[in-house]
Amino acid sequence: MSSIYARIELGQDGKISGQIFSAEAPHVVRTLEILLDDQVCATTICDLPGVNGGKNGFEIALQLGQMHFSESSRIGFRDKLTGEKIDRLRPVPDAWRALRLKDPAIVGYVENVTDDGRVIGWAWAPAAPLERLVITVMIDDQPVLTSVASFDRADLRDAGIGDGKYGFDCTLPWELIANQRQIRVSVRATPMLNPFGKCFLLRRDQGGKLEERLIAAEAELKRVKAEFTAAQQALQHAGLAASSQLFATVGAFFTELAQTAGKGEMPVLASKRGASLADLAARFPRLALAPPPANPEARIMVPAVGSIDTVVGCLEAIRRSGADLRAEIMLFDDGSVQEAALLPALVRHLRYLRLLPGEDAGRLRNDALLGSSAPVVVLVAPVARVEGGWFDLLLQAISPGVAAVGAGLLREDGMFHSTGLLLGGGAGRMIDVGAGHSPGHPSARVRREVDALGFGCVAISRASLSAQAGFDSSIHDWCAALLNFCLAVRQNDARVLIEPAARAHWLELPDQPMWVRRNFGVASPPMPQLRSRWKKTIQAADAAKQGLDRFARAHVLVVGDAPFDLLRDAGCRVSWLTPATYGEEDRLRGVELVVDLDQCSATMVWCADESKLAGIREKFADEKIYAGTDWRELIERMAATEG
Repeated sequence: MSSIYARIELGQDGKISGQIFSAEAPHVVRTLEILLDDQVCATTICDLPGVNGGKNGFEIALQLGQMHFSESSRIGFRDKLTGEKIDRLRPVPDAWRALRLKDPAIVGYVENVTDDGRVIGWAWAPAAPLERLVITVMIDDQPVLTSVASFDRADLRDAGIGDGKYGFDCTLPWELIANQRQIRVSVRATPMLNPFGKCFLLRRDQGGKLEERLIAAEAELKRVKAEFTAAQQALQHAGLAASSQLFATVGAFFTELAQTAGKGEMPVLASKRGASLADLAARFPRLALAPPPANPEARIMVPAVGSIDTVVGCLEAIRRSGADLRAEIMLFDDGSVQEAALLPALVRHLRYLRLLPGEDAGRLRNDALLGSSAPVVVLVAPVARVEGGWFDLLLQAISPGVAAVGAGLLREDGMFHSTGLLLGGGAGRMIDVGAGHSPGHPSARVRREVDALGFGCVAISRASLSAQAGFDSSIHDWCAALLNFCLAVRQNDARVLIEPAARAHWLELPDQPMWVRRNFGVASPPMPQLRSRWKKTIQAADAAKQGLDRFARAHVLVVGDAPFDLLRDAGCRVSWLTPATYGEEDRLRGVELVVDLDQCSATMVWCADESKLAGIREKFADEKIYAGTDWRELIERMAATEG
């Protein structure tokens, strides 16, 4: 018999919501697998408010337009950790059938897999020509990465294949193919992994091209070195010392590579990926950032980690958002992505900082964080794709007493990946706030306080950085260093906020660094060391936040009118029941909009509207309801309840 209890509801438009609860382990945040005919079609984290005020609820929307199911298909549920089946099998709702992929046929091809791992092809569902299919790339039948077949291809359109926006072009993780002579690559349509096309067999003959690549790399490196030397001299004549120093850093790196090539040895770039400026220019269009402003509002730093594709994509997204018009953009290159050294020649007006052999990475990172005159430093992970007015929203939230503000990170399915981190999950866990929430959910619209931020898209006050002398230079991992910084400033009573309206899409790549570790205790180094360093803080958070909203002193539901600012300043989370007006000012003040009492887990109710008092008493116990008008009495009652 199952030890996990569930209440699961299937919505009419593919949404599935509910709560998963186990009396034996009530504080465990569970991951739910959704099964279609015993195949996993989606997963979600159950950390929304649910049973007994705990974090055990979930909400997810299935991609019905990319799914196919028969009349006899059934929906099932399984706990990912234990493999235990949950609840009962459900028939697929009739409303889903009108939205499903009626014909499961997927048409497409893997047209080419290049020697350096680029997978090029196209895929579409003729029965759903407006769908952009999510595809999974496999090496020897093992999934390695996902992408979206959405590139515009004029040749497909001319051939009568829909609107032609079905191309994909992604790069295999280099470490999986570097030493392989033969690779079998196939592509399947997600989420049900429907196969299409034929496998592509790539035979890599590195030896035959070695000499040719060496000669090309040597010539390319010498040419680029000459360009950088000329640019450096021009900047020196113009008196731009800072920019001259930047080019000297890049020039030293290219000098080293050119000298290696001149000795007849294999240069670093050629041995790793056969990279050259010509290669990058063929793969990516030249990118022109705006010239750095004289008085930048922020310095935006992008670490060169992961792959060159994600780094370039991140810079393109920053340019599209217009943030480069008001901020200086810096790439911090620690050498883990070799092609990144060529990006200053490809991306105009990019500030570039390279970690040279023998340099201390932590010290150099702090020099970059504190070396700008801008009042704010923004960190953007290469796998984040910023959008809309993210820059304004983050900067607006930075105020005296606020150390850092994070953006909401959206998964590929449109739900939140994370909107911040909270201590007090039990056994040293860090809880992702908002994971699995829809951006339209009322709680996803409110700026609020959190304990720490994952490294996705974060604005940091330079004053707070200076007070801490930057990040801890002994912690080289960016995520761990940011987490340590947030915990440190919180100990000094500075605030760490999340602004979910400032959003960035989070690419789910299997080879990307794990910026956010859900289990703080057992993750790979340096997370265990951080947990040991902050053990007392975590234990105190566990004790203080047990059974309460983890980011507030109390959760007050307001019916009618109330002094929202005073309630918020008293440490309350504030919800407002279906007001006549609700606008941007209310959201920025931290006031949530609630339209359904059944979805509200408030610990106290302020009812200033006597006409609604009867309905409130049907949902909440009398001791939770306050029907007066004196806010001081409510705060005193809240303090007495805590005592």
